[in-house]
Formats: sequence, C-alpha cells, structure tokens
Amino acid sequence: MRVATQDIWSFLPKNVRNRLLLGGDGQTRLLSIAESLMSALDASPHAETLINVFRDMTLAAWELDFCDARASAVLCQVQEQIPFLPPATAAFAKTAAKARPARPEDAATLSALYKSGDVAEIKKFLEQRRAAEPGNLFWLRFALGLGFQAWDLDWREGWLDHPGLPPAFRALAAADQSFARGDWQAALNGYADAFALTALPGLLAKQAESLLRLGERERALALLTDAALRRPWQNSLLFRATDLVAGWDVPGEPPPGKGRILLYSWNHAPDLDICLRALAESALGDCRLALLDNGSTDATPAVAAAWRDKLGERLALVTLPVNVGAPAARNWLLSFDEAKSADWVVFLDDDAVVP
Repeated sequence: MRVATQDIWSFLPKNVRNRLLLGGDGQTRLLSIAESLMSALDASPHAETLINVFRDMTLAAWELDFCDARASAVLCQVQEQIPFLPPATAAFAKTAAKARPARPEDAATLSALYKSGDVAEIKKFLEQRRAAEPGNLFWLRFALGLGFQAWDLDWREGWLDHPGLPPAFRALAAADQSFARGDWQAALNGYADAFALTALPGLLAKQAESLLRLGERERALALLTDAALRRPWQNSLLFRATDLVAGWDVPGEPPPGKGRILLYSWNHAPDLDICLRALAESALGDCRLALLDNGSTDATPAVAAAWRDKLGERLALVTLPVNVGAPAARNWLLSFDEAKSADWVVFLDDDAVVP
C-alpha cells in the first residue's frame, strides 16, 4: 500500500501534525494519533488521503508488536471497513486480536511477576503457560519481548517455533533475532522474505538497517527512501534518510572542548549495563560520564556500582532514594560542577547503544 504523498503534511490537522513532529513512533502513541486523525476526517476536504494515512498508521502501530491483542483488534476494525491487507496478514491479525489467557487469573499473575522484576520466575511462568496453551499468542508476545529485555537471545530463540506463528511472521521474528545477534545477512534475508509475504512497509526500513551494517549504503538508502515514500507521515523515516544522504549517521570527531555525557536511569538494569559497556568501549577522549540512579528498585544500583569501579574517575554516580522524574533528573545532572563547566553536554538514554 502506498499513501498519497502530495502535500500530505499540509493536509494533516494541526494537532495531528504537531504530535507527529514530536514523535511518530511507538505503538501506544501511534494508536492515539490515529484516533485523533479519525475524529477529524469528516471536517477535512482531504478525507480520502487522510483515510489512507489513518489505516497505514494503525498498520505501523501493529507492526511494532504484531501479537498485541489491542493493536490487532484496532487493525481488524479498520480492515473490516476498508480492506487493504493481504489475506494471510489479515487472518493472522484476527487471530492475534483474540489472544487471551485461558484463565484470567494468569494475566494478573504475569503482571505481578513483571512488577517484581524476577526474570527467572517470569521465564518459568511463561514456559508453563506455553506448555498448557501451546498455540496461544498471548504468551508468545511477552516471551519475544522478554528475550530482548533480559538480553537472553538463546531463550528467546526457543520460542520462534511457536505453532501460532505463520511463516511470514516467523521469518520476521527470526530476522529480529538475527539482527540482535549481529548476523546482518541473515536479518536482511529474513526481512526480505517477510516483506515478500506481507508487504509491510516497516520491513523496508529494517532491510535498510541491515544493509547499512553490511556496508551497502546505496541499497540501504534506496529501500529507506521507498519506505519514506510509502509512509510520508512518519518523519523518523525522513530524518533517517536525511542522515544517510548527509553522512550524519557516520561517527565523527567529538566537538572541541570539554564534554560530559549525562544519563539517568530507573529500573532498566539490563539496558543500562549494555549502554555503559558500549560507552566504555568507545573512544570518548577525556569526556566523562555522569549517571543518576533515579530511585531504582531493581539491579540498577549494582550495575551502576560495578561500572563505577571499572571506570573510576571517568564515571560520577549519584543515587537518589526515590524517583524524582525525568525533568528533575536532567536538572540534577546539569547542576554537577563538571557539567556546568563543560563546553558541551550530551543527554543519553539508558537503553542507547552508541557505535
């Protein structure tokens, strides 16, 4: 499906345009923006174009978590009104929309386990439910996410033969697995196979990212441009394509002067560990790190302490007893003497992995 591109940003209602400019990714955000767009269709002279954007936006939200029942149900509602999906994709979305635990109390148990942060117990529970309900996509959804969250790719791989996954989406899940392992060619092949069966535009961008890591910039840019033309409302694709054209995606020299990298984290221990490892392996010159533990209750304090021991004076650490929120955490970090005296500072998310 290709969305009309002529003046599409001028066609969008102002509130929708502003929200997309702030960020056009994330399942919950996209579904919310799509709902806002739907409410404005009747009053727009460009309703036909906006309907195309609306249905593509719901599709983009679903692509991010294709086993999610809510996103699947929304996509199915759109499909019933305006059919546009390949039959096999529509059938899978319909199945995913109905995915529920056989026993309602199991959902409450899983929620409690997630709140506890006990990854081993969550894995054990998911495996028990898979044995009891082998075809239920509800448990697969959480398993695929947990495998990445806990960075246990071997465990996640054991779920890829799930009987509820049709070939196209098994290829997609396997390609994500290969990408995470750094097997770019296998990832590229898997995304290409999945795209051939589903025509999901987001898979063009995933192929492009695989090609970039294989050093094939021209092919990557061509695919990314294709994705951006299919989804001109998703500004992140346009920004990424611009980065490639301008060469801004290639690591360069740090700015001149004294720098400081500022991070804050709350209950993201596995992500933070990967983030700090990537920073420790990077050529940062005399740029130092400042980390604020925003009242974490998981293993974050232990991760932070371990990296402080490894990095010594390169890492300044502050531990707060409670979560003060993101704005206050940023201001706290900026109040550090070394941050005040720095020529430049960088805020980095605790799940970012620098080249």
